[in-house]
Amino acid sequence: MTYIPYACECIDSSIPVFATALINHEFFEQSDAACQRCGYSSPQATLVTSKEISAITSETVSPVPSHHVQASPFLGYFSLQIIEFTIERLDGTDLSPTNMIILDERTNNDRTCLLLPKDEMRNDTRAYMQVRSDVESSVIALKTVETG
Repeated sequence: MTYIPYACECIDSSIPVFATALINHEFFEQSDAACQRCGYSSPQATLVTSKEISAITSETVSPVPSHHVQASPFLGYFSLQIIEFTIERLDGTDLSPTNMIILDERTNNDRTCLLLPKDEMRNDTRAYMQVRSDVESSVIALKTVETG
């Protein structure tokens, strides 16, 4: 069984963001602004633009080029597939394997996103909670979870 660290072990990590549908770039504008208001000196989320971890750049700064979202390698993925990718590929990187965000079909319609924080109360590496949140506070909410 793969070891998944507790959230508090990932304090310096960036929150990975996966686009499973074609979405607009407002997410990063809003999350960057929220991070600044909360005292973070840099953005705290990274759009996962490749399945090759070494090709993913550091924190994503708005505006995000539209080709990054339109060419997402995760278009059409379900949350379980994102969780499996995260467990297999993100451990030991600068991207948090314990908290992630999915921008999906609903994101454009109601400006919410799917938060996937690790369920640390269960002894199951694939146990993640699924919660919808407004786009603006999503990154701040998960960074708060990570820092305790």
